[in-house]
Amino acid sequence: MPLDLPDTYYVALALLGGLTIWAAINLRNTWAPPFLAVLVTFGFWYMIEPLYVPQEFVPFSRAIVRDAYFYGIVFLLSFALLFIACAPLFRPKMARYGAGGRIDRKELARTAEGLVIPVAALWLVLVAYGTYRVGGDVLQALFPLEGRSGLRMWQRSAGSGAGASGFVVSAASYLYLLVSATFGALLPLARRRSTRLVLIVLICLSWPYLFLQGSRNQTLIAVLPFIASFFIFGRASRWLKVLTVLSACALIFVWFGIVIQMRSDQLALTEISFGEDITHYGLNMASELCWMLYFHQNELMQPSWGGRYLAEALNFVPRALWPGKPLIGIDYSILRGFGGSGTDIGVNATISTGLIGQGIANFGPLFGSACAGLLMALWASFLWRLRVQATLPRLLLFALGLALTINLGRDITLLTLFPFVFGYIAVLAIEYREKLKRRRARKRRAKTEMRLRHAEPDAEW
Repeated sequence: MPLDLPDTYYVALALLGGLTIWAAINLRNTWAPPFLAVLVTFGFWYMIEPLYVPQEFVPFSRAIVRDAYFYGIVFLLSFALLFIACAPLFRPKMARYGAGGRIDRKELARTAEGLVIPVAALWLVLVAYGTYRVGGDVLQALFPLEGRSGLRMWQRSAGSGAGASGFVVSAASYLYLLVSATFGALLPLARRRSTRLVLIVLICLSWPYLFLQGSRNQTLIAVLPFIASFFIFGRASRWLKVLTVLSACALIFVWFGIVIQMRSDQLALTEISFGEDITHYGLNMASELCWMLYFHQNELMQPSWGGRYLAEALNFVPRALWPGKPLIGIDYSILRGFGGSGTDIGVNATISTGLIGQGIANFGPLFGSACAGLLMALWASFLWRLRVQATLPRLLLFALGLALTINLGRDITLLTLFPFVFGYIAVLAIEYREKLKRRRARKRRAKTEMRLRHAEPDAEW
C-alpha cells in the first residue's frame, strides 16, 4: 500500500532537485562534486524509503512524517547556505596547480605508479598479521566464504570484550580497508600495462574479504573510490564512463541483496538462493528520523547537548586506556527494542539514527537538523579543499572522501571516517617526506654553487 506522503516531502524533493540541477550545471567547477555527493546522500537515505518500503511508516502519525521532512528541509537549506559560507574559509593559500585545481595527468600517472609498491607492501604486512590471527590459513584470511558465521581476519568482540588488543585489530582493519580502496583508486591512473595488471591482481586478492564478510559499508568504501577515480581521471569516453558507473551500481545493488540474505539468515555464500526476491532493508534513515521525533515528542529521549558528537570524536581512544569510554547509541537501540542482557554492550544490535536523527539526539529537532547541515557543509568544504590542492595523495583522499560521504548518511562517526583519518595521516607523512627531500636538494645545490664560486679564478689574474 503506497504511503500518503505529506506536502513537506514534495517540498523537500523539489528543493533537493533544484540544488542537484544547480550542482550538475556547475559540475566542471571543483566545488560541485562534494556538494553533489551530500545531496545524493540525503536523497538516497531519506527520499527513497517512503516509496520503497512504505510499511516502515505505519507506526507513525501523518504529523510525525510531515515533521520529519520539514526537518529534512531545514537540513538541506542549512547545508546549502552554510557550504556557501564555509567553503571560502577552506580555500588553500597556494594550490599546486592554481586556484582552478588543474591536473597534470602525466605527473599523476608517474606518482600513482610509484605508490603501488609501498601500498602493496603495507597490504602484505596486514595480510600476514591477519593470517596469523586465523591460525595461518591464508585462504581463510583472504576468502572467508562462511561470511559472518566463520572465522575472519579482523573479527573481534565489542565493548570490553575486545581486550587490550582490540584497538590494534581495529586499526589493522581500517588500514586494510584504506589500502584496498587505494588499489581501486590507483587503477584508472596507471598508464603502464604491467602496473595495471598488478593492481588488478591486488584488487582480486584484497576485495573478496570486504565483500564476503557481509558489510555493505566496507563494500562501498572499497568500490566507490574506483568509480570516482575512473569517472574523474579515466581515459574512456564520457558515455563509457556513465555506462561503467551504472553497471557498477547495478552490481552493487545485486550484491547487497545477497548480503541481506547472508546477514539475516547467517548463511555462507555457497548457501545463497539467487532466485528469491530481496527487499533492501537498511535504507531506513527516514523512518529512524520519525522514531527519533516520536521519542523526543514523548520525552522518552532528551538531547545530549553535544554529548554524542563528543563521544564520536573521542572514539579513537582505546578502551584499554579508557575503560569507561561511552558506548555510542546504546540508549537509542534500547528504546527501539533491541536491548539484550546476554551481550557485553547491552543490546543485540546497534541502530543508526541517520545524520539528521543524530543531530536531533544532540541538540533537539530544529537546531539538531541545522547542526547536521553545518557538519556536512564543513565536510564538503574540506573535500573541496583537497580537490583544489590537486596533488595525487590529496586527490586519492578526495576520491575516498566522496565514497565515504554516502555512509555518513547513516551517522557522522569516526567508525566510518577512520580510513579517511588514516589516509590523511599518510598524506601528511608523504608530504613531509617530500618537503625534506626538497630541502636536502636545495642544500646540495647551494653547496655546489658555493664550491663553483670558490673554484673560479681571480678576475685580476
